[in-house]
Amino acid sequence: MAMSYETFSSDEARHGHLGRILDEHRQILDAIVRRDADRAEQLGASHTNLARKRVTEYISQSAIGTMSLQDMAGTATVIAGLPV
Repeated sequence: MAMSYETFSSDEARHGHLGRILDEHRQILDAIVRRDADRAEQLGASHTNLARKRVTEYISQSAIGTMSLQDMAGTATVIAGLPV
């Protein structure tokens, strides 16, 4: 899954990320072509776990950026160094 553009510090970082995902897909397809079910299953599980981790991290970071907590005086509070 390609994350939002704002997830990456540069176009180069985004292209690098997409290149790694494409490489993962190629490795899975290669294992399938070679009829190596164990390897295909291992690569597929790894890819799925990495994708889940990436999405979870993205959602967590997005949620932090949208939280709005107010202290007793009604001024915005900062969480983990990020203004909210």
